[in-house]
Amino acid sequence: MKIVLLDTNVIISGLFNPHGAPCKIFELAVNEKLEAVSSRHLIDELRRALAYERVTKLLARRGWTEAGFDDFCYWYSRICRLTSDAPPKEKICLDPDDDWLFTCAEEAGAENIISGDKKVNDVKEHKGIRVVTPKDFLEALDCSAGI
Repeated sequence: MKIVLLDTNVIISGLFNPHGAPCKIFELAVNEKLEAVSSRHLIDELRRALAYERVTKLLARRGWTEAGFDDFCYWYSRICRLTSDAPPKEKICLDPDDDWLFTCAEEAGAENIISGDKKVNDVKEHKGIRVVTPKDFLEALDCSAGI
């Protein structure tokens, strides 16, 4: 089973659009076709991002509430294998907050970081961990696994 780390922007995109590539990847993780990994730090980042006014407004149109955000973050933390939350030891990305993705992915043995953030995607690969967009991940998965 492939081990993947979903960047916060991919998770939120999946909540916005139930028909897009981010949601399909999320569904694969929920259905245990992929192993999703994260850390407490990254779950906390997700919760903060869900509280951004523009995100809250868009998700409210889909029926989400503040309590729903908390429940979702708890549930997401339960479907992921959580790492030790060790802080980054090296600078990899332009934004130091993104270095947490690579630290978590490396500790978990993830094959991919799936991100829609151009600055993260510009890294392309680090210590054998490939950084891909949701669309590219699904296309590669379809080719290699026959899904």
